[in-house]
Amino acid sequence: MGWLMVVSTIVLAFAVFVGQRFYALNHLTLANRELTRNHLPRCRLLQDIEFGAEDITILRDGLAILSTGLKYPGLPSYSDDPGKIYTLDMLDPSLTPVPLHIEGDFDQKSFNPHGISAFTDENDRSIYLFVVNHPYHESQVEIFQFLEEKNSIVHLKTIKHDLLHHVNDIVAVGTDSFYATNDRYSSHDAVGFLVTIFGLAWCDVVYYSPAKVEVVAKGFYSANGINISPDHRYLYVSDIFKHAIEVLEIQKRDLLVPVKVIKIKNIHSDQPIVRQVYADDGSVIIGSSVAARYGGKLLIGTVYQRALCCDLR
Repeated sequence: MGWLMVVSTIVLAFAVFVGQRFYALNHLTLANRELTRNHLPRCRLLQDIEFGAEDITILRDGLAILSTGLKYPGLPSYSDDPGKIYTLDMLDPSLTPVPLHIEGDFDQKSFNPHGISAFTDENDRSIYLFVVNHPYHESQVEIFQFLEEKNSIVHLKTIKHDLLHHVNDIVAVGTDSFYATNDRYSSHDAVGFLVTIFGLAWCDVVYYSPAKVEVVAKGFYSANGINISPDHRYLYVSDIFKHAIEVLEIQKRDLLVPVKVIKIKNIHSDQPIVRQVYADDGSVIIGSSVAARYGGKLLIGTVYQRALCCDLR
C-alpha cells in the first residue's frame, strides 16, 4: 500500500508540474493576449503570396527577396506545392512579386525554404543567397549565386552538419560562412517537446565556415531570428519564448560575448519604450514572422499566410 501512495504522489506531482509548464508556455506564446488593431493608412497585400513569406532580406538597391511556402517540420502544411523564392522591387509602385528561377543540380520538388540571408562579395559585387531548407523535414543550408539580370539563382552547394540539426534562421558573413540559430534542442520531436516542457534553455547559435563548425552561443529557450549590425560588430538573436533579443559582441568570428538583452516593455501602454508601428488581430494577416523596411515602406511577412506592404510616410 505504501508503494502505491508513493507512485500516486509522484504521478500527481508530475501532472501538476506539466500543467504549470503548459500554463507558462501559454503565457510565453501570448496565446491569451487580446490585440488591438493598429493599422497603417496605406497598406496592400502582395499578389501571388498565399502560403507565407516567412523571411525577407533586402539588398542595397531595394530589391527584396522573400522565402515562401514553408512547411515547418512537425506542423501541419497549408500547401502541397514546393516552396519558392520571390523578388520584389521596393521602389516599383506596382509592388509585384516575381518568382526566381532556380538553376543547377537541385531538387526543386522538395524545396522548403525557411530563413534567408544575402551576402555581397565586395571584390566582384557577386551576390550569394543563403537559404535554410527543410526537405523531407531535414535541416540544411543551400547556397546560391543570385543573377539579378536573369532573375535567377544558381545552386552552388548544400551544407549539412550535425550541429545544424534544427535551423531556423541564418545570417551570412562570407561567401561560404554564416551564423545560424537552432530553434529546438534536438531534431527528434519527443526530445524537443520534453526540453520545451521542462523549460530548458538548451538552444544555440552555430558558426559555420569550411574550416570550422562550432556552437558559439548557448542558453536560448528557442533561438529564432538572427541578424548582424552593418559594421559586423554585433549579432542580434531573437529568443521567442523569452520575449527578448540578445545582443552579442563579435570579438572573433567564433567568439561571441553577451552584451545586453533588449525587451519590448509596455508596448500596449500610452508611453511604450518601443513604438508599435503596426498591429493586426488576424483580420488582415496571421502569424507575422518578419518585417523589413526600405524607402519609406514596411514589408511584413507571415509564416503560412500573406505578405503585406505598408507606406510609412
